[in-house]
Amino acid sequence: MTGGAPPVERSRAASPEDASRSAPSRNANSMSAIGLKRALAAGEQAAFLWSTRSTVARSSAVTFEVLAHLDERVSGLAFRLSERPAVAEWLLRHDAPAFRSGFAFVTAVVALRNGVDQVVDNLLAQLESEPALLAPLSSALSWLEYREVRRYVEHWLAMPTPALVRLGIAAAVAHRMDPGTALDRALDADLPVLRATGLEAVGRLSLRAHLPVLIQRLDDEDDACRFWAAWSAARLGDQDGIPVLGRFAATPGAFALPACDLALRVLDPDQAIRAQRRLLSIPGNEGVATASAGIIGDPRLAGWLLEAMASPALARRAAAAFCVMAGCDLRRDDLDAAAPPGAVPQADPSSGAALEGEEEEDELLWPDLDRLRQWWQGNRQAFTPGVRYLAGLPIRPEDLPQILLAGNQRQRAAAALELALLNPEAPVLDVEAPAHRQRGPSQHFI
Repeated sequence: MTGGAPPVERSRAASPEDASRSAPSRNANSMSAIGLKRALAAGEQAAFLWSTRSTVARSSAVTFEVLAHLDERVSGLAFRLSERPAVAEWLLRHDAPAFRSGFAFVTAVVALRNGVDQVVDNLLAQLESEPALLAPLSSALSWLEYREVRRYVEHWLAMPTPALVRLGIAAAVAHRMDPGTALDRALDADLPVLRATGLEAVGRLSLRAHLPVLIQRLDDEDDACRFWAAWSAARLGDQDGIPVLGRFAATPGAFALPACDLALRVLDPDQAIRAQRRLLSIPGNEGVATASAGIIGDPRLAGWLLEAMASPALARRAAAAFCVMAGCDLRRDDLDAAAPPGAVPQADPSSGAALEGEEEEDELLWPDLDRLRQWWQGNRQAFTPGVRYLAGLPIRPEDLPQILLAGNQRQRAAAALELALLNPEAPVLDVEAPAHRQRGPSQHFI
């Protein structure tokens, strides 16, 4: 094999089921044309649904209940395909350029669930030359139970191939498992992308024993490594990471908003408001500064956000930030409006449309400024200046679980970060994880 798992040791004679799993080609050839057509149709549907998740899982229009319903459909299709192990090889051969990542996910679920190692090896060979496949393959690993993928993950973590180690670490993070010595090797790797993966894993899993390495990497020459070292250090409660995140926040680019998303939550409200004003003074950073007002959640910024909604360039992002803080919903509360005449998509790259983990701006609704002003006048007495709010509730430990249950995905992501900062000993809840994984005991959610 080219990097897949070693053969599984058997304590009994191989059953007919075992034989079918070790010979997918023979079973695949025995499938009827109608059966194959149905399997491919189900595979295409599952691939399409999985491909929509990246947008759905970040949407302010989607709650956990909606995400769970989507994931149930994906699971139903993928697990039904898994009843025929031979399907994995056919899915691997199928040319589906429109949903290639989605098909990689479905193929991986079927192959991993059934131990079709030839197909797993083929996917891994593609991963080494196509890093974009890391997302669907790691998602497939998170979709399954750890007992189903453990032998693969442990094998990959022990391999010298960086792509396989990254995949193994991603799977370990998804299942809240310590990658062990593989993480030590990743943190000291010459390859920046592998170092960054390890540095992020430390913060996601709350592995405090590696904090000295995080501090050392705050001066890493690679931007991604420096960012994740600072993010993980700050998430674990070390203040040395905050200035580094501040420099990322002040530099327009892919790390600006993620840096704000954590650093501003660590500062007290007065410090955070001063930081938001500094961001606003940086040319090209207006989008990040606007989103930052919602991250801070201090009602003293409500007036500024309402003023920002008068600008077509900032209106949607300012409204989204206002809703994250205040808990209103443009669609539900009839506070949305048609796009103004001549409105064009925001061109500012810092606006968030191209930022990792942020909702696409085209998905955001346009606000009705007059009705929003009336809404605020009628509700502002419920908000205390100087207190930070999320989804209309003060940010405090007893209220954050309720936001995880009932909030939209943007609010849930914010609540997960707030809880992570309040509980630096616990892993970070991944609100984009499969819904059944979020309900699991390792996540401590539902």
